[in-house]
Amino acid sequence: IMVDVHDLIPSKDNFYSMDVSDLKPLIRAFGVLQPLLIKPEGGKYKIQAGHLRNNACLELVEEG
Repeated sequence: IMVDVHDLIPSKDNFYSMDVSDLKPLIRAFGVLQPLLIKPEGGKYKIQAGHLRNNACLELVEEG
């Protein structure tokens, strides 16, 4: 399903680095090629896998 990037809730269990500098140009050029794994939670969606992709997309949305 397509989900608004603002409807995604990061998991508290995520412990990976959030440096998106290498990923942002790839998403800008090709889009998100590997979907995030999410589950419904309270009208939004909790991220199970794909926190880095989500953060890169959030930054790209903020940049316009």
